[in-house]
This record gives sequence, structure tokens and C-alpha cells, in this order.
Amino acid sequence: MSNKNPITEYEYINLIKEINHANYMYYVKNNPIMADYEYDSKFRKLQEIENNNPAIKVQQSPTSRVGSTPSKDFPPVQHMIQMTSLANAFNKKEIISWYKKIQASLETENIEIVCELKIDGLAISLLYLDGILARAGTRGNGITGEDITPNIKTIKTIPLTLMIDNPPSEIELRGEVFFPKKEFMKLNNERIKTGLEPYASTRNSASGSLRQLDSSETAKRPLDAFFYSFGYITDSSSINSINTQHESLICIGKLGGKINPWTKKFTDIYQVFEAIDDANRIRSKLNYEIDGVVIKVNDLNYQKILGITGRNPRWAIAYKFPAETTITTLKKIHINVGRTGALTPWAELEPVIINGVTIKKATLHNSDEIKRKDFREGDNVIVQRAGDVIPQIVSVVNRNKNMNLKKFTFPKFCPDCKSEIVKLKNDATSRCLNTKCPTQFERLLHHYASKPAMNIETLGERLAKSLSRSGLIQNLSDLYVLEKKITELEKLENMGTKKIKNLIHSINESKNRPFYRLLFALGIPNVGIETSRWISKELKNFDEIISASLNKFTNIDGIGNVTANIIFEWFKVEENINLINKLKILGVKSESENLTSTILNNLVFVFSGRLENITRGEAHNLIEKFGGKSSNSVTQNTNYLVIGDNPGSKLNNARNLNIPILEEQDFLKLFEINK
Repeated sequence: MSNKNPITEYEYINLIKEINHANYMYYVKNNPIMADYEYDSKFRKLQEIENNNPAIKVQQSPTSRVGSTPSKDFPPVQHMIQMTSLANAFNKKEIISWYKKIQASLETENIEIVCELKIDGLAISLLYLDGILARAGTRGNGITGEDITPNIKTIKTIPLTLMIDNPPSEIELRGEVFFPKKEFMKLNNERIKTGLEPYASTRNSASGSLRQLDSSETAKRPLDAFFYSFGYITDSSSINSINTQHESLICIGKLGGKINPWTKKFTDIYQVFEAIDDANRIRSKLNYEIDGVVIKVNDLNYQKILGITGRNPRWAIAYKFPAETTITTLKKIHINVGRTGALTPWAELEPVIINGVTIKKATLHNSDEIKRKDFREGDNVIVQRAGDVIPQIVSVVNRNKNMNLKKFTFPKFCPDCKSEIVKLKNDATSRCLNTKCPTQFERLLHHYASKPAMNIETLGERLAKSLSRSGLIQNLSDLYVLEKKITELEKLENMGTKKIKNLIHSINESKNRPFYRLLFALGIPNVGIETSRWISKELKNFDEIISASLNKFTNIDGIGNVTANIIFEWFKVEENINLINKLKILGVKSESENLTSTILNNLVFVFSGRLENITRGEAHNLIEKFGGKSSNSVTQNTNYLVIGDNPGSKLNNARNLNIPILEEQDFLKLFEINK
């Protein structure tokens, strides 16, 4: 071990156990045992130990939850015991029929039944070797799944180590990963707000999140998981002495796995119907989607006797809730233009109540969906809440030739700026690619000024709307001549002298942001911050990008055909070329710099007070150039506070949190710079 941070291996492992136990109590048991400050201090200490001694890092370290570098694909996982799927029942008659069959097979009438909620997510299998999570896989076809180990480790309710002293040498836990409903709605509200199509269901979002090639992207999603059974267990394990499904759930909980609290045990099959009614009654109040109730034979020996047929166990069946639907009128089809220029259609409905919620709108997804289902204004339509969250139109009912309803034609030109709509091959979304489009411009301006993009402080959503609607800014390049319009700025609501001064200062600083951040700030559809990095590494300036062929974009690692086409088309729009040329003339950095070093290795810096030898903008760019990050506020995640003259309250905050404090000269010495 390095002498930089002397610590014994015993102390290191104990620190990991302590943090993992705190995670378990917080995320699984909802019973915090450690103050946030204490937890963050211990976590930071663990990070420092592993940064100074990378060779000692072990698989069960909680630092592995943050996500690793992207992989190219998912290796296959061979399940040691087949992962089955469940046969479905849709009414009481089918449940009773199933029960009578198992009575006949077992030649007994006294069969204990366990009911569990059917979580609407993605089935997973976790293999632990000597108590340490070694591999995680999806169900796949039941025999072979996908290895998603790095992504699974990002979920805080997943135990990285089992909470027993002498775990089996090999043990497999099986469960379901899901996307919590409240967080799902927040995510969709953000997508709708920016003009993106909302995700259809929590299940698809959970599945898509777990299949991210970059596990750091999975780490950004608030996924959760419940466990419901064991898979393979070594023969020598004491866990093999468990006799029932109910005992299995209790044991999984003791091992550290999160189990669903709603579990019911019966000896009378007719009591199952009461459980189903109860589950249906509470489902709208749960923070996760359920689509039914799983009914299982409790006795594990009976389960072995009954076995499986095909891919379904004979000892279990799933009762599926019917989707609640109703009929209403599609009053009007609207088109929403988002920040990226995506045209998202939605239906205005005659208000109707489903599951206690008044539904007035429904998503129509895209032009292909409207065409395929032939939705028309004035139609009577069947509406359901997909996954109890997103209202959707299922189909048209009772239309006849005498109704004379006009076939809906998706616009060929943008409803706002009248630019021609572009719909690329293999892309379901129709788009307006004109950055001067008024409706998308307000959102684009806010995005351009956002922290991950050009980081223009004080230019939030409200000011972006005000600047756009007042006519002061009609093009992104207008930002950089705003200092000539101080009199007009003063007339805007809540714009005092100090705020205007700070705004102009921050706008000027933004000229020196790294090139990839400018690419991201332009709001090119499908181009996130990582895609911008990939482009800037291959194509060093706008001239190279504009002259690049479609194949050049397609060949950039990480960029698919659809995104490549969008980028290629975007840089062929005259208005966009004019914008780029104006930004270059106004002094906005328009070419890449190679990363000088990674000596700061994702360290987070915060500044307070006036700097003498370097501007804030230069300091932020310098940090990023050397692999670090900047933030505006002191938190537990801050690594250093850099102070100049007259530092404010951030200094006291840093002292209270024991954050290291650097004076300006000490900060500059990190880069061996004398200015």
C-alpha cells in the first residue's frame, strides 16, 4: 500500500462494510443510522484511499456505484438455473382452474399459497461469490441473458455484499428492477418541457436505463429493485434448509436484499381474490408500477414436484390487472415544438376520469403513430393510462363514413417559423432545424446558458423568456452584443444594475468555454454533452465539421446512424451556418484544445471572492482543461474552495464541512502557472 495514506487492509475493508451497511439502512430499510456529514466524510475518505492505492480496490466498494467507462456490448450470461416466466390468468375462473390442477398433481387439498405484487420492471439475476456481488444478468430468453454488472452496481438498493458472516460460496438472488413513478413523472415533465417525446412506461425506462452502454448514464437514473426468490445455491449452504417461499423472502431480507412489504399467505384459494382486490385498491398509491398479483405455492418441496412446463413454472401463476379504459372525444390534435426542434403531437380530449384522475390530454407520440391508427379530430377514442401514468389513445371507435371527419395531415412546415420540416430515415420524429424558430428559441436560449453548456450565470428560464419576448435577443449571437443595450435591459422586470453587470460579465466569460460545450449548447437534436466531446475529438473546429461527410460522423465511435444524419443535416441549414459565423466573429471559442492533463481527476472546485491574477472564466476553463470540475456552491462533494479577496459565506460553509481551502496563488501552483 502507498505511504500517501497509511491504512491497514483491515481498516479499509471495515470502512467499506460500514458504508455499505449505512447504504442498506438508508435505501432498503428507510432507517438512516448515519448523519449525512458523517457519511460523506467516510465516503470521501474511502475515495482518497482508493485514489492513492488503486491496486487495493475491491469489487464490493461502494465507490463502484458511480459507473464505469462505456462498453461496446453486453456479454452473454448463462443462467445456472433457468429463469422462467409466468403463465397469466385474467379472471377468477382461470385461477381456480390452476389451483385445482396443482391439487390433483400433488394429491392433496391443503396447499398454502403466497401472494406477491407483480412489479412491472425488468427481471434480474445477481450472483454472489463468497458474499460479494460478482455478476448481474437480465433474464433474456431464460437460458441466456445479458451481463449488466456495472449498471446494476449503480443502484443503491442492490447489496454489493451480503450481510451475513459466512455466506454460501455461490448464491443467486432474483428480482425486479423498476423505475419509481414519481421520478418517472419528473423525467417526463422535463422531456415534455424541452419538446422531447415522453417515455411511454416505467418498465421500458427501467429496461432502457439498465441497457445503457455507459454505466455512468445508468447511475443518473433513480432505479430501484425488489427481490423475490433465490436461484442457484451451493449444496453445502445452510440456506438450502429453508422450506417455504415465505421463509425465502425473510432470508433475502436478512441478506440485505430489499423485499416488497406487501406479501400475503393463505390456505384458502378464495382468500386470494381478497388479496387481488386489495392490490388493485392500493396500486395508485404505490411509487412503483404493478400490473397484477403473483400467486405461488408456498412449499418449496411442492414447487420441485410440480416443476415447469416449457418456460412456465406449474407452481405459480400471475393474475394480470385489466387496463382501465374509457371512451371520450378527440377534440383537437396539437403540435408542440420543442427546444431541439422536435415536433411532438398531442391530443386535446373531452375531459374524462380514469382511476380517479381527470384526463384532458394524451400523447400521440409521432406522425407515424397518427397515420398508423388514423386518428382524426372529432373521433370517439378509447383512452387508457399507460402504466397508470401516461394517458394514451388506444384506438378509434364508432367512426362511420357519414361522420365526414377530415384525415389529419402532419405539417410539412414548422407551425411557428414556417421552415420545412425534416424527417430523416429511421427517425420517427419530425423536426424543425431552424435555430431561429421562435417557439424553440426561448428553450434553446435557456439551454445555451445552462451550466453544462455555456454556464451564463443569472440567465435562467424566466430571463431567457423575457429576453426573447422583448425582442432583445432573437438569435444566440445577440447575447454577445447585449452590453450595447443596457438601457433596454433596465426596462425589463427585475433587472437592476447589479444583475445586468453580472449578466454581461458572465456572457463575456462564456466566450472561452471549451469547444465541445459550445457544440452542446447549440441544441443540436440528439447531441448531448458526451456526443459533443466525441465530435470535438475527431473534428477540431466548425470548418472541419461543416465540410465533413455523413460517413465521417457515422464513423465517430458512439454516434449511431440516426444521430449522424441529424448532425449532418443540421450543419447544412443556412441559418445555422450564419449563427456559427457570427459567434466566431464575436470571439466565441470555435476550436478544440487537447486535454493537457488529468491531474485534477474529477476534483470539484468552488470559488469565493475576487481573484487578482486570473478571471473566473479563465479559472473554470483551466480546471476543466486539467480534468477537474467547477461548481457554484459548497457541498459535501466539493474538494476545494478557492478564495480571493473578500470571500463570502462560502468560506464559512467550507470550514463547517472541513473542505480544504486554497488561496489564489496556491490554486495556480497546481498548474505550475505564474501569471
